[in-house]
Amino acid sequence: MHRVLQLVELLDNIFSSCDRASNAECARVCKLWADTALNSLWRSLESSIPLFSILTMCRGSPKRIDVIHSTRYMVPGDSINAVVWSILLSYSQRVRYLNIEGNGSLEICHLLIDQLVREHQNCRVLFPNLIELELDIPMLPVDTQNRRFENASKCFSDRLTSLTTNLPDKKDFLKVFLNKITTRCPNIQELKLGFSEPVRTVEDEIASTLLSLKRLKTVAFPACTMTSKIASALSTLPNLKLVAFDDVSWKQSPIEPLIPELLPGAFPSLCQLDLGANLADAVQLVGNANFAARALEEVSVQSGRTEEARLVQEFLSTLIPHAQSIRQICIDANDEVMTSPLKDMQQNELDRITISVLRPLFSFENLTSFTFWYHRMLEISNTDLELLVSNLTRLQHLTLCPSPTLCVADRPRLTVGVLPAIARHRPDLLSLRIYVDCSMSTYPESLSIPSHQFSALYCLGFGMSPFHMEHDKHLVIQYLSHIIPSSCKISAGSFMDNEIGDVESIEKLRRDRAAAWADVGKCVPALALLKEEEKRNKALKDKVGEVGK
Repeated sequence: MHRVLQLVELLDNIFSSCDRASNAECARVCKLWADTALNSLWRSLESSIPLFSILTMCRGSPKRIDVIHSTRYMVPGDSINAVVWSILLSYSQRVRYLNIEGNGSLEICHLLIDQLVREHQNCRVLFPNLIELELDIPMLPVDTQNRRFENASKCFSDRLTSLTTNLPDKKDFLKVFLNKITTRCPNIQELKLGFSEPVRTVEDEIASTLLSLKRLKTVAFPACTMTSKIASALSTLPNLKLVAFDDVSWKQSPIEPLIPELLPGAFPSLCQLDLGANLADAVQLVGNANFAARALEEVSVQSGRTEEARLVQEFLSTLIPHAQSIRQICIDANDEVMTSPLKDMQQNELDRITISVLRPLFSFENLTSFTFWYHRMLEISNTDLELLVSNLTRLQHLTLCPSPTLCVADRPRLTVGVLPAIARHRPDLLSLRIYVDCSMSTYPESLSIPSHQFSALYCLGFGMSPFHMEHDKHLVIQYLSHIIPSSCKISAGSFMDNEIGDVESIEKLRRDRAAAWADVGKCVPALALLKEEEKRNKALKDKVGEVGK
């Protein structure tokens, strides 16, 4: 064997890129490879079944054998003797990531954990090198659920740096469980919690836990669970870099009011803020005089309701003190299927998004990504959008409400003719999603070959952008083939789930537009590739002609 294939560092790098079946084969090649291959094989376990299936091979006459995920397991019976325990440890000590799952295999895994706890008291001995743990304990009778949380907590140790878990339903045991996290896992850097109870009933316990874990860098909770007490606790963590509130639907969790009491120097290390809050509360948080996130790079707010234009402008203005550091801004102010009847959804002066509303963006000279979802089309012109793009000199990704919920039958002020203007200022733009009028025959000036093209664009999204005539589709195909590279993917359709499903005419309009854009997406890349080949052939012909002279 070549000496290169005996280098542990190189083998580890290779085996880390292999699947489990390949690593199992590599472990059988020779003793030299076995240890490194087994480390890669057992480093990450998406299920605890493979580990406990070892007991089937080590213990004679199992009481039951079944197959789940192509892995055998057994119901515990005889005690785990010293030999079996030693074999189990030889594999379990290699585990760095473990998911104690909530699928059909959960019962057998917890029966085995129960037995391990009874016979060996502490599962920490079983997983001495575990650094990342995920728990998914389903809703069960209180005593059963508490016992499973208790068993899972046996895996806690001071080596653990990442923990994802739901919380017990019973409040008394919830306090006990959170106390085990703070006392046994003082070095946790990433904490993701889920809970089914209203956040107001558990916010004191959660806030106390956060205050005890001083090394936290990442915290994630369900959406709409940012309360004033939780925000105040998070603001004191010296190393906190990311705060995210997501993964719960708006209908299940009403947004909590947010009026945090921040001490001076709050959020000193925060880099990424992902909020489930209305814009008024987000303004109060970020605009607080004690908010000191000087390294803030990414800000995302999902309001889950219809917002007034003035609040959008106010929120953007509130971010200006952090303009030098901010790289990404995302505002989702698009209500999900507004519940009022269509006749009550008429546009008014309060929700008109003009260039004046977006003008605070001019201050963000380092902004690379801006995403804005809104319930109605933006009232900005080609000139307005060109002005915006010209001021964002580092912009790479731009999404401007490509799928408005309201008035999709109306003609937008933006036209497809804005694309060359954007390419003029940002030829290296990577992705663009906008809502534009694509009725080419209405704008004769758009029929000329564009003078500016995108060089790196890989995604061009038009959402529900309208075609007013069948003839427009062929003109758009020709036009776009001159602007985008052949590798660019054209996407369309509703990027959001908010549809007005009870209006038949609107649904038909959406379906028709989606079908038309699907045809465009198939034809443009092929035509753009032909044009690129023509240019290359012409350049080659000219070069040959020059050599001949």
